[in-house]
Amino acid sequence: MAHAGAMLGAWPITLDPIFSGLAWALIFGLFVTRRGRGGRGLRRRRLVLSGP
Repeated sequence: MAHAGAMLGAWPITLDPIFSGLAWALIFGLFVTRRGRGGRGLRRRRLVLSGP
C-alpha cells in the first residue's frame, strides 16, 4: 500500500522539467521492488542448526 501511495505522490513531479527524471526513477524503482517481493513483504528464513 505504501508503494502505491509513493508512486501516486511522485506522479505530479513527472511534469516538472528538472525533477522528472528523479520522479520516474522513483516510480519504476518502487514498481520493480514491489514485483520482486511478490507483495508479501520480506520473507523470514528460519535458521536451522544441525549438530551432533
